[in-house]
Amino acid sequence: MRRNLFMVLFVSVVLVGTLAFAQEKKPAEGMYFRLVTHGGDDPFWAVVQKGAMDAAKELGCKVDIDLCGGDLTLQLKRFEEAVAMKPNGIALVINDDTAWDEPVKRALE
Repeated sequence: MRRNLFMVLFVSVVLVGTLAFAQEKKPAEGMYFRLVTHGGDDPFWAVVQKGAMDAAKELGCKVDIDLCGGDLTLQLKRFEEAVAMKPNGIALVINDDTAWDEPVKRALE
């Protein structure tokens, strides 16, 4: 009888602990991030994209990745769109020495 009571209590504690942990809020739940890069459809950026998506899933946030394929004009446009959306964070891969000075300055204002 005592052993059965112990087992019931033990299983109850494990189940309650598991359910509590499963319902715990993830660290970045409800947050939104953007990655704007000059990269394109190649193995390097595929790994970056997979890592970002895996991290978003684990942390509970949403991430969008803009692969602009080396098109600076498109990357600038995507950056401006990202800023207008007011995400929690923007990661930007800078591929030009001067083209990003003003857009980044405006984004930080």
